[in-house]
Amino acid sequence: MPGSPEDWLTQAQSCIARANLGPRVDAIGRVESIGDGVAMVSGLPDSRLDELLYLARGQTGFVHTLDRDRIGCVLLDDAAQVEAGDTVTGSGEVVRVPVGEALLGRVVDPLGRPLDGGAPIRARRFDPVERPAPAIIERDLVVQPVQTGTLAIDAMFAIGRG
Repeated sequence: MPGSPEDWLTQAQSCIARANLGPRVDAIGRVESIGDGVAMVSGLPDSRLDELLYLARGQTGFVHTLDRDRIGCVLLDDAAQVEAGDTVTGSGEVVRVPVGEALLGRVVDPLGRPLDGGAPIRARRFDPVERPAPAIIERDLVVQPVQTGTLAIDAMFAIGRG
């Protein structure tokens, strides 16, 4: 036999108290124009550089330029399906890609999605696409000279691998 009405009421009130009933605000932009794989988008004033954007037909892109009244979005998927007037939403996150040994020997797109028909990439971590280079002190020592084969370049520039 089910619990008493008082138990049910207590459980129902607990569920209602946990529910997030506040308003949710989503910024939605529109594609103004598109050309050469770059969509000019208006209506996303709070976007930041390298932010991941989602377009209405499932494509993704990232913010490349910030102008006063619109942003430039570099498309990472098929640009032929994007049309002026399509809606665009921001993710609030910068573009991150998988890193690690799981990528060795794999063919992936700019977001790390496999293109070789293999299983999804199981990366150890995801790092931002744009990040500072390691400091000189953190890098390995140069242990092997690299010769270009052009005497003038090899004489002027010391190129090495390490």
